[in-house]
Amino acid sequence: MGEAFTGLADDVNTVGYNPAGLAFLSRQEAAFMHHEYVSEIRQDYLAYAVPTRNWGTLGLSANMLRVSPFSAYDANDTPQGAVSAQDAALSLAYAKNWGGLGFGVSGKQIRSRLADVSASGSAWDMGALWAVDSQLILGAALQNVGSDLKYISEAFPLPLTGKLGASYKIKILETGRLIGALDAGFPKDSSPHLRAGLELAPVHFAAVRLGYNGSLD
Repeated sequence: MGEAFTGLADDVNTVGYNPAGLAFLSRQEAAFMHHEYVSEIRQDYLAYAVPTRNWGTLGLSANMLRVSPFSAYDANDTPQGAVSAQDAALSLAYAKNWGGLGFGVSGKQIRSRLADVSASGSAWDMGALWAVDSQLILGAALQNVGSDLKYISEAFPLPLTGKLGASYKIKILETGRLIGALDAGFPKDSSPHLRAGLELAPVHFAAVRLGYNGSLD
């Protein structure tokens, strides 16, 4: 779907896109993912959400990227053994639905390590989701509001981003649906971009998806 999820936000993975989407979940959901990149880089992700009867929905997620040990050299190209790297983020989210208007917030702890040097920080995501009717949903989110990550004396700002999104659902056949989604992203340190997605699910257990991500270079 090209990551066009701000105005769709209809499953547990919304913890990382627009936490307000949690407010519309009707049952517990969990997601697990393992991704093998090239060059011995691995990513593991899990998310879980549980709606309560009267108090909104709670969600959490963990995201970890690991690099297997690789050769290290000093400034004179002398071998220094092997080093590795790892990034991790742990998020805790809450959302509440008020008559078709959902609000959500997520706090996350971020830690990054390269060899024996590490940096850590915390950040907040927040969002809103408005179910205009059974077909049209509008969303907005602000991500990565927080402190810089600092390695020794050099600090790196988090990718602060504002997003607007919309999705539209059309029922087809008896159990199928067609969904179109569009996102506009406004990063602090780069140009605005568009993301778009289309999902065709002729039956409830199978879908074909297409996506465009304008943030990729």
